[in-house]
Amino acid sequence: MNRFEIKIASGSRACEQLLLDDLMRITSERTSASEPNLPPALYLVVPSNSLRDHLLYRVLEHQGKPLVNFRCMTHFEFARYLLEPAILDTTGDQLLLALYVRRAAQREASLRRPLGHLKDGFGAVLGTVRDLLDAGFHPSHAEALHDVLAEEAGQVASKAEIARVHSIIRVSQVAAEQLALLGLERPPDLLREATDTLASTDHNRLAEARVLLYGYADATGLVTDFLLALLRSSTGQIYLSHPLIPLGSLEERPSEREGGGIDHGHGSHLLQRLESLGTLVRNEARSAPPDLRFLTALGPEAECRGVADRIRDLIDSGATPEGIGVLARNLTPYRNPLRRQLTRLGIPFSAIGLAGPKTPLGNKISALLEVFGARERTRLDRWLDALGSPIDGVRMFDVRLALASLGAIRLEQVRDLIHSPGIFEGAIHLPVRTGISNDSTSNHEDNSSRAAHSFYRIRLPRREVAALTIQKVLNSGLGLLEAI
Repeated sequence: MNRFEIKIASGSRACEQLLLDDLMRITSERTSASEPNLPPALYLVVPSNSLRDHLLYRVLEHQGKPLVNFRCMTHFEFARYLLEPAILDTTGDQLLLALYVRRAAQREASLRRPLGHLKDGFGAVLGTVRDLLDAGFHPSHAEALHDVLAEEAGQVASKAEIARVHSIIRVSQVAAEQLALLGLERPPDLLREATDTLASTDHNRLAEARVLLYGYADATGLVTDFLLALLRSSTGQIYLSHPLIPLGSLEERPSEREGGGIDHGHGSHLLQRLESLGTLVRNEARSAPPDLRFLTALGPEAECRGVADRIRDLIDSGATPEGIGVLARNLTPYRNPLRRQLTRLGIPFSAIGLAGPKTPLGNKISALLEVFGARERTRLDRWLDALGSPIDGVRMFDVRLALASLGAIRLEQVRDLIHSPGIFEGAIHLPVRTGISNDSTSNHEDNSSRAAHSFYRIRLPRREVAALTIQKVLNSGLGLLEAI
């Protein structure tokens, strides 16, 4: 088993500088040792895409030239890279997971009672299930977890709390099984298979490689297992930022003054496992104390204007836009104000980590989730979004207008319309005019008579939809009502 180094620096900036200096040294060593051949592979593994983009910029800035046979990837990307060509399909499962979780949660009485009456109440279960799956839960674990709860949970939790935990385990089991039936694997399955691949005796893809891990304060069990497998399979280092005292105080922590090991108060799970396997190397360099300035503003628009002004000042004084970031606890209320204010001052920006518009399939699944959540109270336009495709060649826009003109706003009103007499005869007129036509009062009048009397009838024909088409739509809605 390869021994690896755990490099500790005080503060994130000191840790980043330590990484950049080591990259410079490692690059020089492997280039001189391998000339004229290609140097051994060098991998930098990080937890997020935003950190990856930042480090690639900083590495190029620090090195002054591109690096040969060097790759920077997130641990999920690296797991995919190791499993090629037998890559697992991890696309499209997030929306389906939400669908399966909400559907399974509705069947659990202990979850339905507190959450069923709330708007998207079962969405609260999704985060817990996702965390459980990310921690390595597999359907085969369900029985053992139920047994542990039955034996030990009564000492620390109420009966209602225990029942909810049992329900969440069953929901997680159903969701994972449904995804497996469709052949969709979640990132935890990807990490699990990559870890097993690294542990196999015949795997030597990383035998000559150098792996550097950076940016991990803590990690779930599966991620930790994968990182440790990486370090065991190659020569490498992991860089950890030992946080400073709040507000940049440079006082030493008790564990450092006493000559102890790593302070396990920060990222304890990851650090404890690393300390028993690797060699600890402390770096004496420390990050400079942060320069903090506070801004008080009335509302998001004014706050974003002040942030944009500050960014403009930094750029004008020589800072690069790529080196400036805006961090928010919840970006939703600031998204549009930030876009307006940054554009106003001509500041280039990108939104890393924000989801773009839904794909057509994503929009249909989102609408279907809303139907399952609101049931009879679902707005008809969202139900039509779930329906998706046109009916009898009629545009969905016209179908919406026809239903609205009939007074159907929600799915629960479909049943009344189905039994209304006289609706499905002929055509349904929409509140949309198709043009203007001028008809004279008499087709036999000559031009002089028309000019003298100037009696014309103006006709504004309306667009129509066949009543049978709307009847098909309503029958579909009635079938959905009965199904849910």
